[in-house]
Amino acid sequence: MVYDNIDIDSIAYNELKSGSYLWWNNIINDNELYVKIGKNNYINIYYNGGALVRNLKWNKSFTGEIHKKYAMVDEVDIDYSKGYYKLHLHKDNISYNYDFNYVKDNLIHFNNLNKDSLLLFKNNINLYFKKIKETEIQYRYANLDQYIIDAELLFYYSTQIDLIRIDKSCKKIVTIEVKRIDDGRWNDINKEMVPQLENYYKGNIEYKKELLIGIAKVLKIKQNLGIFKDTTFSINEYTIEPYPLLLIVRSNEEKMNEHLSKYYSQLEKHIYGIIYTNKYINLDLMPRFKNNKIYSEFE
Repeated sequence: MVYDNIDIDSIAYNELKSGSYLWWNNIINDNELYVKIGKNNYINIYYNGGALVRNLKWNKSFTGEIHKKYAMVDEVDIDYSKGYYKLHLHKDNISYNYDFNYVKDNLIHFNNLNKDSLLLFKNNINLYFKKIKETEIQYRYANLDQYIIDAELLFYYSTQIDLIRIDKSCKKIVTIEVKRIDDGRWNDINKEMVPQLENYYKGNIEYKKELLIGIAKVLKIKQNLGIFKDTTFSINEYTIEPYPLLLIVRSNEEKMNEHLSKYYSQLEKHIYGIIYTNKYINLDLMPRFKNNKIYSEFE
């Protein structure tokens, strides 16, 4: 499992929590950025689903990568909108390892990721995410809720868990599958969507111990790095909820009623509950699912 390769005492985390890296301080103080703790102690920093910095790692110093299309001041030769630039991240600056000298003038300067440079990078990421995707929705939820402890976790049975949330309302770890109500895959629900929900359940049952240990690791790392603000919080008394929560977005009451009439009978036994919404809301299970499996909230 991904969490097996995470070490709470990694040099990378100890370096970052020292407060000596200006760019890191700017990252954790920007509430639009999401920090994902990855395998082998790699760190990815996301903005609305786009990786601002990926594969941030320590090997005597910090290195990472940024996609070329996010790094350009202006659109240039198509060859430079593919692949990644390697980055060297020092205590007081970030530098590119770029391919050719003439590209240098077309690159956004990091300036330790201050507000001005971050805005340029965010604008570029938005440019390539013109159509709202599930990934963007997932990371926006994660930005708004520190109790969403992980996103896009590659789980057992080749299943990717969209969101993992610590739910204080019921003392459970909840796995969340995010789907757009206009997703074309609903037309053949038994081909992909139902098997995916079944795999959530199987994985949550069979690997609940590993999942709890891994989430406790990620929580502790985020507390040490100043990302998760409540440094005394613990999940010692928490359990894994075996059934996933299904979060259906870009919905309204009319679409919800049509969707329920078509698909609820096939979904009901595979889920803890369904939330229909067209805005960003609190995802607590209780008390909204105390006596039913359906909840909706619209603008």
